[in-house]
Amino acid sequence: MENKIKWVKLWTQKHHDALLKISREDAGDILQNIIRYASGEPLSEMSPVCGFVFEYVRQDIDSSVRIYENKVDIARENGKNGGRPPKEKTKKKEVPRHGYGEYKNVLLSDEELEKLNAEFTENKVSETVDKMSSWMKAKGRAYTDYAAAIRNWIKNDGKDQLNGGNNGSAKPREEQGETFAEFDIEKYLE
Repeated sequence: MENKIKWVKLWTQKHHDALLKISREDAGDILQNIIRYASGEPLSEMSPVCGFVFEYVRQDIDSSVRIYENKVDIARENGKNGGRPPKEKTKKKEVPRHGYGEYKNVLLSDEELEKLNAEFTENKVSETVDKMSSWMKAKGRAYTDYAAAIRNWIKNDGKDQLNGGNNGSAKPREEQGETFAEFDIEKYLE
């Protein structure tokens, strides 16, 4: 074999067991011949038992080298072609969604609708979906996860969305103080 062998797979379980069953001298002879074989040097004399075990290991070395060289050849060829070929994209299983609400713009799968109806009452879900559908149509909005949005609408009773997203924390105009028409700039310029 040539000096091209970059590594040798020695200590697989089957080799370990075989080497433990023979004397240390024979195991040493086998190990020396494995190293010689891997570096392309001529082999030394071995007993018939050592020759048998060595042949077993040599076949494994040759197989490992072929596998390694095959991988190197593939990598070299891919390198010439600009790199590893792109992985095939696996498409996510697309779950069919149906449009709900007045404008059929609230998109839910059958499973999502079942979970919502189990979590809340069917009336509450239907009522929220209708409100949400109208609000989305009026505002030109959409959601990435309609089931999560419906949960939020129900928990907040739609206050966030219907109040323009202010959580009801904004005060009505009457409670805010002066309106623009009543604003007296002179007070602030003095």
